Amino acid sequence: MVAPESESATAAAGVGATAAITNRPVALVGVLVVAFVVRLGVALYVPNVHFNDEIFQVTEPAHRLVFGTGIVTWEWLVGIRSWFLPGVFAALMAIGRWFGETDPTIINLPAAIMMAGLGCFPVFCAYRWAAGLYGRRGALVAAVAAACWSDLVYMSPHTLGEVVAADLLILGLYFGYPDGSGAASARRRLIWTGLLLGLAFVCRFHLAPALLVAGVGICGRHMSSWRRVAFAASLPVLALGLLDWVTLGRPFQSIWLNIWYNVFEDVSHEYGTDPWWMLLAILASIWAPVLPILAVTIYVGARRMPWIFAVAAAILATHSGFAHKEYRFIYPAVPLLIALGGLGTAAIIAWIERRLPSGVTAVIATTSAILIWPGMSLLVATQPLMTPSWTREAGFMAAFSEIDHHFEVCGVATNHSVASPGNTWLRPQLPLYQINLVDISTARFAYASRAFNAIAASDLVQIADPRYRRLGCHSGNVDATGRPHLRICVWLRAGPCDTAAAPPREPYWPDYFRHRMGLPAFDWAPTLSEAGP
Repeated sequence: MVAPESESATAAAGVGATAAITNRPVALVGVLVVAFVVRLGVALYVPNVHFNDEIFQVTEPAHRLVFGTGIVTWEWLVGIRSWFLPGVFAALMAIGRWFGETDPTIINLPAAIMMAGLGCFPVFCAYRWAAGLYGRRGALVAAVAAACWSDLVYMSPHTLGEVVAADLLILGLYFGYPDGSGAASARRRLIWTGLLLGLAFVCRFHLAPALLVAGVGICGRHMSSWRRVAFAASLPVLALGLLDWVTLGRPFQSIWLNIWYNVFEDVSHEYGTDPWWMLLAILASIWAPVLPILAVTIYVGARRMPWIFAVAAAILATHSGFAHKEYRFIYPAVPLLIALGGLGTAAIIAWIERRLPSGVTAVIATTSAILIWPGMSLLVATQPLMTPSWTREAGFMAAFSEIDHHFEVCGVATNHSVASPGNTWLRPQLPLYQINLVDISTARFAYASRAFNAIAASDLVQIADPRYRRLGCHSGNVDATGRPHLRICVWLRAGPCDTAAAPPREPYWPDYFRHRMGLPAFDWAPTLSEAGP
């Protein structure tokens, strides 16, 4: 671990190489453009939902801010979510509305562009880190690794706090890395480091232990560095506290009340619990086809930048200590590990060049690495554990897009609204209702359906009302064999909508709250009946 004011031997040796790279940024710009286009292309042409929090904790409340319609989940009713990310995406939706008016694709386009842009941060950081150590060839290899890696490409479009925090975190660590550019520059970099790490905390406060590890790696024993980083980091953090105070009623409520419910009251346990090693097992399973190669390259890269690995390890260790575990929780560690893998690959190429010093050897080694990384990424992306992720809820998204093409639609019903892409994927002011389409009497359906004239539900759901005609069905949640587990069909009826007949908006309450409200435990049967086995 080194402090920014000290010039490590490694950084000093890399100054000349860094300058050369800075003067010829064509390779960096080219890789960044490719990375951006790939990420934006996935967002637009391979839409899916990794986890419904990206909709109902971010874009759906943003949609509600801009257009007045949106599903409200229990987290917002009890006040354990910050309005920071929804506020950012609301501003982007307002820009999209200016261009697209009522087209949800255009309305959501600025957000997709921003997420694709943020997803390029790991590519930039990997390139610049490798440039200072191994020159242009090594930088190109490291950048290609980060640009094409399947986890980064897949997660980039998803508007989760973990994803935004991951991109901000790695850029903050990059600014904290000493590059021998002088004390004044180092001081400016520390300010940027603090701001970015503070923003990462705002997006994902669970990263606090890892951010502390990052601070130790960047500042060491230099109190002046700590003061600069802490001051800059405090600005977004204090802004979060003020935002919570204004919007939720108490400073930092989205943090401490969230911890209270999920840690001390065990609300998160209702979503599943796992042993401490599960997150490591998930990561190893996803990367299984290429795990030996990844392990070697990450190890070699970690030897050159151990504090980057320490931050990734802190993320893994912190979340392994909580009972409820999901892959997305540890995603901020993934760009760091892949950047280290690219750096390790560059180091191996440099080692080969030293032992076989010829231009041909350098070209062959570099070209092989540039081809091997996309090949490994493709293996990971198409293996059985990852294949379903690319189509998760894609049927719902396609069904909502079809509904949007029918301008006579004045209300939409679905069996389980929080499994859908919500109002985010419908045109503004088009109400979305949740109604039990599996166990509902004919009379009750006839009355409630006056509020909507479109239905999006599984093909296992049969709509007996003769006023409705079934249009197309759209496949999603496809498994490794290509068999869809969920087909969402669209039903339409002619005629207007009467909002007075709308079914009540009843959010899904976890059993912790249902018990205190005197309600029975949540009945998952309608949801399972719709989704099928």
